[in-house]
Amino acid sequence: MANFGLPHNVIYCNDVNFLQQIPGLSYTDAILNFLIPDGMGGLTGVDTPDSGQVQAVHNAGKNVLVSLGGSDDVFPSSAWQQFAQAPNGVSDLVNYLVAFVNDNGLDGVDIDYEDDSGFSTTDPQTGAWTGPPAYDGIDFLIALTDRLAQALEPGHIITHAPAPGYFNSNDSYNPPGGTAPYAQIHGISGDRITWFNCQFYNNPGYDEPANKLTWYNNIAQTIAAAGGGEGAPRLLVGAPVVRGAAIDDGAWLSPGDFVNEVITPLQQEWGETFGGVMGWNFEFDSQQGFAWANGIGPALAQ
Repeated sequence: MANFGLPHNVIYCNDVNFLQQIPGLSYTDAILNFLIPDGMGGLTGVDTPDSGQVQAVHNAGKNVLVSLGGSDDVFPSSAWQQFAQAPNGVSDLVNYLVAFVNDNGLDGVDIDYEDDSGFSTTDPQTGAWTGPPAYDGIDFLIALTDRLAQALEPGHIITHAPAPGYFNSNDSYNPPGGTAPYAQIHGISGDRITWFNCQFYNNPGYDEPANKLTWYNNIAQTIAAAGGGEGAPRLLVGAPVVRGAAIDDGAWLSPGDFVNEVITPLQQEWGETFGGVMGWNFEFDSQQGFAWANGIGPALAQ
């Protein structure tokens, strides 16, 4: 049975062997990344985790998920479109995901959808909305979430990892005056999404400390308004754990600065309902002696 305690301190792991270190660190949830197309209609990209390591993580009261998706260089738009438009595409995708979870004793699935073309057509130079999407990414994500929830055993976790702009009705992902994609998704499937690993990094306009606070609060309110009750418990602040993982210096905060400028203000605003933090990624943190885990964990535990 998955652990749903707050606040979360999530970390993405691009090597299943990293699981052996999770029980001894402050991370509460490990997400194995990424399941991606194998070119033959199936999925690849994540090795079979050691069952003993998964059990050790569970024994420590922590969760292990597997993530589908990633940036467009690993999971291209054409692959999302294939699954969305094929007659049995969503069903096949659900079957692959559920089998991977069940076969490996995992706690659930993370959906890291980063295909802007599923929400709109934009000008490549300006990023401005220019027309309808290449395919209906909103309906696809609703269908994928709903069918996963039906197929997974009760108590399993479904998370999403959207860019914060996907919640912003004024962003380029939306037609003028339209409703933000993830507001629509949450309005229909929100009760089946356990939490959002929102990527407040490498998304200019949302990454700077003040913008993180503003948009965390805005998105938490959007989640609540769409029928999610308290929004903050289901919203995590995604951040790069090292400077090299941020595309601009304005998006990077050291662990100490992240605590002072982001975590503490959000704890003051939301108290015990603050959802927590997601970090990218374990390998980077291991290379710096787990400065992120050691710096963020105690602050979240206060």
